[in-house]
Amino acid sequence: MGRPWISSFVFSPCQSEQAPFGHLAYQKRSYLFVLYLVLLAVSCSKDDEQISQSPATILPSEMAYKTGLPVVIINTPDSRPIESKEEWIPNVQVCIVVSEGNETFEGSAFVKGRGNVTWNRYPKKPYSLKLTKKAEILGMAAAKRWVLLSNWADRTLLRNDVAFEIARRTSLAWTPRGKPVELILNGEYRGAYYLCEKIQIHENRLDIEEMDDDDNDSENITGGYLMEIDKYFDEANKFRSATYHLPYQFRNPGEDVLTDAQFNYMQQYVNDFEASLSSDPALQRGDYVQWIDPQSFIDWWIVNELCYNKEVSRPKSVYLHKQRGGRLTMGPVWDFDFSTFTPHDDIYAAERFPYLQRLFQNTDFRQAAEQRWQDVRPKMMSIPDYIDQQAQVIRASALQNSLMWPISLKLNGDEKMSFDEAIERMKQSFKLRMSVIDQFFSGQ
Repeated sequence: MGRPWISSFVFSPCQSEQAPFGHLAYQKRSYLFVLYLVLLAVSCSKDDEQISQSPATILPSEMAYKTGLPVVIINTPDSRPIESKEEWIPNVQVCIVVSEGNETFEGSAFVKGRGNVTWNRYPKKPYSLKLTKKAEILGMAAAKRWVLLSNWADRTLLRNDVAFEIARRTSLAWTPRGKPVELILNGEYRGAYYLCEKIQIHENRLDIEEMDDDDNDSENITGGYLMEIDKYFDEANKFRSATYHLPYQFRNPGEDVLTDAQFNYMQQYVNDFEASLSSDPALQRGDYVQWIDPQSFIDWWIVNELCYNKEVSRPKSVYLHKQRGGRLTMGPVWDFDFSTFTPHDDIYAAERFPYLQRLFQNTDFRQAAEQRWQDVRPKMMSIPDYIDQQAQVIRASALQNSLMWPISLKLNGDEKMSFDEAIERMKQSFKLRMSVIDQFFSGQ
């Protein structure tokens, strides 16, 4: 279709206390920042879903400091672009500044890209950070590994944050914490991001045993394992389960640690569990309790059902872990920016995730799930208030971000809504999901 047409408009400084450009105007500013508006063409070919790699509007870096959020500043050596999710760039300088202008962190790190669809197809890229020394970041416990989620497809910018808050109100072992931030990368403002903890075995994260390559005796070989069920199936060590053919991948132990004995132990453990689950007599006897922690499966279900998370049916980003001497346990939860918090009135996770589909056919499990929902439900009543609170925190950032990164694909159904409309829809969708679970147990 030829070269995209690019046009630039420059707004000069203005002494007016109230500038006339909508949400780009800041009443307390004595001038307007230079604004470069870039109109980009996107291919209309049905076979080409590539999206522009540049923001539609490039705002100056000073704008990052005007939203009240912490600002993460990342500078790579010689402003080297981050083009790979496999190769770490070393000697990266990272600084975090809070809204008052005070530095809360400064140090060196490694950086690379991350994600699958979010990295390969979306224009706003997510990143992984590995600090050279572990550090506490924005009140979150000290560690080296951190993630910058771009949330490009999320009009509210809150889907992951709210889902994590829902999970924290259950008894799941650990849920990532995160903070909304602004990102300046190599001097260029990149918009709103979500700085959060990486899922990993760590004393300040998922606190289970971290295995060595000599943990092969009958006791130590039982844990700890961090597994992911994910359709991309792109980790070095992986297997498909025997009965349900789910794509299991080892997150921990890593490929430089995992032994054949450990691999075989975990594969056999999963296969034995699935064999028990698929047998009607064994299911009705409740034999599954030998292999799994039922309450973790119930709490994980509640989170994903409330969020209407379609990823569980693919499946993607389904994490499980197993402590030494313990049973297979669901969690931590992850990845809620796509097709969640949408107004649907059907039960989804309980019918689309194979393990839950079978477990809910057991009377004891269903009764336990109903009782657990009654216990947890009061804690969920204030989630709409939490959404309002967080929306207020990020509103100015969200307005700037939507100008820079308009959503060009229909993914969540709120792409063309205003920020406030999308937030209201999110709250109403959550309330609907609560009533759906109520009706699920009432038999209506």
